[in-house]
Amino acid sequence: MKILWYGDWAAETGFGRVSRVFVQHLAKQGHTILVLGTNYYGHPYDREAYPVETIPAQDPRTSDDWTGRGRLLAEITRRKIDTVVVFQDPLHFAEYRDANGTWAEAIHEVCKKYGVRLVHYFPVDGPPAPEWLSLATKADTAITYNPWSVEQIRKVNPALADRMKILPHGIDLDVFKPIDDPKRN
Repeated sequence: MKILWYGDWAAETGFGRVSRVFVQHLAKQGHTILVLGTNYYGHPYDREAYPVETIPAQDPRTSDDWTGRGRLLAEITRRKIDTVVVFQDPLHFAEYRDANGTWAEAIHEVCKKYGVRLVHYFPVDGPPAPEWLSLATKADTAITYNPWSVEQIRKVNPALADRMKILPHGIDLDVFKPIDDPKRN
């Protein structure tokens, strides 16, 4: 399967670290991955650790598209992508509007036109504003990382909450060892 991953990349951010783990896992499963990296500007990075094709989401020739919206839509139309995974805060997709509508509407329409499955994986740290869920509502699959997040979504969009998937970020037990001492846990 050819997957376009849109999210922080080769960046020491929370999103960047989670992207790294998921993309490495997907690549090990045999998927072909194209990363459209936000907060990635073409700087050198460890290509052995990240053995996937990577391009900056932001087009360096334009300063008005810091989100990489234009490049994301172009890559979906230009390449034979099976699935787009958008790993971003949900509020971005309601905020940006142009003459053609919101970013969520644009992504959904392009994916639908080209038969591309749309996945939105996003964090929730409190009850979201209803408009923040615009991309998740349109996505084929909407994912968050814990049951508490789903309950926050339920407060504003019960139908979306009922179809949410949960995918925990997880802990690398080779690095972090459980402590046997209950007092210290």
